[in-house]
Amino acid sequence: MAGRISDQLYDELQALVEESNQLEAIQGMFLRINLTFERSAESIFDQRR
Repeated sequence: MAGRISDQLYDELQALVEESNQLEAIQGMFLRINLTFERSAESIFDQRR
């Protein structure tokens, strides 16, 4: 779900500012944040077992 929301936000940003190097940086940040959330969720799940 988070990836889909990030994709939607990225698409909206792209429509507003068109292409720029900043958009690539933003997309990279979204990917890293999403991976961090996934790893955190897995860690919490493992600790609660």
